[in-house]
Amino acid sequence: MSSPNSPARLGDLATSRTRISRRDMTLPGISDNAANRRALIRLPNGRTVSIRTGDRLGTDGVAAIEDGRIILQRKSSAVALTFPPR
Repeated sequence: MSSPNSPARLGDLATSRTRISRRDMTLPGISDNAANRRALIRLPNGRTVSIRTGDRLGTDGVAAIEDGRIILQRKSSAVALTFPPR
């Protein structure tokens, strides 16, 4: 049995086809390597996953990872998820 925080379990959560509430997600960090840019997303259940452009986050696709924000695409709507205010 895998632990709830195992990489396989987190990958399952991040790539499930269920709808994840965008307003309940936070963006704690983005890697600084532009060639292989990744973002950390804290999901509503408190778990944190690492994503890159092209990955799926529930029903959303990760359209872009930019300085200070990511762009999530769901059908014809897009929304930016930015760093939380300090």
